[in-house]
Amino acid sequence: MLDVENISIDKDRLDFLQDFLFKSTVDHYAACSRRAYLDFNRTLNFNEKKSQAERQELFDKGTEILRKSITKMMDAGIGSQVEYDNWHFKVCTELRNLYTRAGVASHLGSRRNG
Repeated sequence: MLDVENISIDKDRLDFLQDFLFKSTVDHYAACSRRAYLDFNRTLNFNEKKSQAERQELFDKGTEILRKSITKMMDAGIGSQVEYDNWHFKVCTELRNLYTRAGVASHLGSRRNG
């Protein structure tokens, strides 16, 4: 496990930062998923028109992938940057595959990770 320094922060400040960065203090997984989706969305090419409901369903499935992956990662622990990078690559690949199976292409050249 990485040697991590813990700091204390009062709840009001934490809520402010979470609201400012993620636009939510309620569901942390959905907030992180929304933030990641904003970056990922730039790489997506919706060749066929997807309805808002279809896009929401993909987003919800992606959020569930993140929820499960983060929970597993937290339970197992990450001991190094290499382990984190490998975990992150696997999650990005799983999310990309979700969209590929739905007929949505993404451009590898513009992805930051993976």
